[in-house]
Amino acid sequence: LGADEGERTGKNLASAGTGPHGGQVDRAAADLIENSGLLSKDADALQDNAGSAGHATRGDGVLLAAGSLMPQTAAQIACAREAGVTIIELDSLLLLEPARKNGHIADVVRRAGAELASGRDVLIHASNDAGKLAATRKRAEELGLSGTVLSRIVSDELADAVADVVERARQRRIVIAGGETSAAVCGRLGITGLRVLEEIEPGLPSCMSLDGKARLLVLKSGSFGSPEFIVKAIEHLKGMNIHGESDCDERDL
Repeated sequence: LGADEGERTGKNLASAGTGPHGGQVDRAAADLIENSGLLSKDADALQDNAGSAGHATRGDGVLLAAGSLMPQTAAQIACAREAGVTIIELDSLLLLEPARKNGHIADVVRRAGAELASGRDVLIHASNDAGKLAATRKRAEELGLSGTVLSRIVSDELADAVADVVERARQRRIVIAGGETSAAVCGRLGITGLRVLEEIEPGLPSCMSLDGKARLLVLKSGSFGSPEFIVKAIEHLKGMNIHGESDCDERDL
């Protein structure tokens, strides 16, 4: 059902670069990026991170999306909520109701854009409540939809909504939880390459897009990271500019 149910990580990358302390970026995280066809292996290191989750200290908030149903991602969303991040659910059940679907998606995009414009961090996530998931699966069965088709519907709509927010808000700092969601969002945004920057936690680096728009991203598998990882990623991205410099003036973005 989730946008990343059955997400893949791949197994064929030998090395993806180094962090500021000489530690090699963990294979699993590098696999996640390479198997999406995005990785640039000439990775650069960055400086220290800074910032505060919930409220942006330098102007713009950070946009986050979670399509994974893994318990690690659920814990990270809960931690982000406690830190003051605005949480917006993309209701999977409403995505199966033609009369309400478009209005719901438009509302999610509008709310996320408004929060970002006010300088707040925003996380859009696919439904992960057990009761909602059960109701969605039941409705999908009534409509003759397989689990695979249902997962694709949720994944596509989440990626479209996130990409819409990014384009409307000209968002430059993005965190995505879930391998399938990461690939889908990057595809919608036309991102075909990434430069690995610095590890935030072992195996979980920040990246810079190579699409000419120099977006700063964190892409991760749903099963990776501590409960505090999303909060750490927000703070990390807030401390960078597009040149990979920390403690920058927000005007550089």
